[in-house]
Amino acid sequence: MKKITFVLLLAFVAVFVAACGSEQAQPTATPVSVVEPTATVEPTLEPTVEPTVAVEPTVEPTMEPTASAPTGEAASAGDVTSYPWLWSSFTSPVEQFEVEAPENYVLTFNEDTGAALGASGTLNIKADCNNASGSYTVEGGSITIEVGPMTMAACPEGSRSDQFVQYLGFAARYFFEDAELYIDLMADGGTMRFAPAGEAELAKAAEDNQAGELPAELVAQLDAYLQSQVWTEGGNPAGAAPGLVLLVDTPEGRYLSAAGVSSIEAGTPMQVGDHLEIGSNTKSMTIVLLAQLQEEGVLTWDDLLSDWLPEQAAKLPNGDQITLRQMAQHTAGLWDYGDDIIEGGVDDPDLLEKGYTPEELVQYAVENGTPYFAPGEEGMWKYSNTGYILLGMIAEKATGQSLGELYQERIFDPLGLETAVLIEGVPQEGEITSQGYWWLDDGSRVNTTNWNGSQGWAAGAVAMTAEDLATYGKALAAGELFQNEDSLAEMLDFDQGALGVLGGPYGLGLIDFGNGYWGHEGQTLGFQTLWYTNPDEQITVVGLTNSATYSGFSFLQVRNILQGEGVKPF
Repeated sequence: MKKITFVLLLAFVAVFVAACGSEQAQPTATPVSVVEPTATVEPTLEPTVEPTVAVEPTVEPTMEPTASAPTGEAASAGDVTSYPWLWSSFTSPVEQFEVEAPENYVLTFNEDTGAALGASGTLNIKADCNNASGSYTVEGGSITIEVGPMTMAACPEGSRSDQFVQYLGFAARYFFEDAELYIDLMADGGTMRFAPAGEAELAKAAEDNQAGELPAELVAQLDAYLQSQVWTEGGNPAGAAPGLVLLVDTPEGRYLSAAGVSSIEAGTPMQVGDHLEIGSNTKSMTIVLLAQLQEEGVLTWDDLLSDWLPEQAAKLPNGDQITLRQMAQHTAGLWDYGDDIIEGGVDDPDLLEKGYTPEELVQYAVENGTPYFAPGEEGMWKYSNTGYILLGMIAEKATGQSLGELYQERIFDPLGLETAVLIEGVPQEGEITSQGYWWLDDGSRVNTTNWNGSQGWAAGAVAMTAEDLATYGKALAAGELFQNEDSLAEMLDFDQGALGVLGGPYGLGLIDFGNGYWGHEGQTLGFQTLWYTNPDEQITVVGLTNSATYSGFSFLQVRNILQGEGVKPF
């Protein structure tokens, strides 16, 4: 029966479209952070072609169209801004339904640019468990709605969140009847009916806003900042990235959006749920493991390297004087293997994919470099990935478990970080979901996606989503990974001698960014990331990009925006 009805319906639509002589509108590409309709044609008063919105009908379609919405007088911009509007029902020639919990689907037109006919302004959209911003233009009885950035939460089964936002993007005409707002969709796509919010709904909307919706002005600033960081062909490759994900958690609500592409070659939009390498953000996780082992009485920060890895200590100059604390805080003077081994892959694909054992990385440091200074020399500090490789080896030696198992059992699983993974070779399918890039001085670029994670290991080879990294950062700040509050306090004992290096004084696997903010930056051969948190203000920021030559510290600009200072040049 459904098959026959569908065939008849197609015939009906074909005849109708032929009579109107319209052409099918072509969809345009949209950024992943923006939930937009799948067509961007300008609305007209005559139907063109049915929108490509896939919706399961809730009633059996028939050849007879359902009753069309009543016709009423077109209203001015002042009318649409009179109330927040609750989506109550939808009617089209093929389906109709009443909206369950209409208070979960609220459209609020703002009077920010006037209320005369022909005016345009911004609007706030509550789409079930998601929030979106957008803009609208009204002229006579016509209305267009452009949907902007939207959160990407997975709403409960049966939610009409995506459907609501898609329909809004097809708005063509509007009118009022019996104090209710009707919006006709282009191409005879149907009619959305809205009821004005009553006092109860208005109170609930205010409560929801207080509980978790960022101010529209702040969202607009974050949107503008994120878009300003996107690389474009012919632009400045050193100061932008092909794709970015930005997450901002505050007591007022969360901002989570993506911009640009995860693959330049394929033009694939970056998604907020993409898995990207977080580089040296891994370091604080290695420190967490050792701090937990200190709580358990297995080791102390003042243990000597030679106590745990006598063979390695014997090979390294001053190896019998180096402590775990010095390696963790980069005051051991160990020569850094990182630039030589990792950056070598930019010019040589074989080196890009070459795997190393931790022992081989340390041996490379022994054979190719000399200490920067004596361990613990006063006023001396030098960033060294070599020390963190040794710390990872100590964690394995102390527990008899692999580093991957330790991360999983002691950090990822307890915090529910389902996307987190230690990449121990060339990335396997699903470990990362974006291409990575490195720009050369001449402006050309290299696809470095196949960088072998074993080259970073305990110093920088974990990958995850922005949401998982934010979860980790907040849990670390709250002390959830420790039994003793002194463990976090030791990580936050910042060395003022590191001032000006990596953006601020260095603790144990953490950087002090000032004004109560701390976290870490990370770089691999194809990615740059930054996360930081301010526990007192309950703010956490995560920025991920797929360009190794992008400055991750650019994400500190978000702190300026949150403090009301705007974006400032570095």
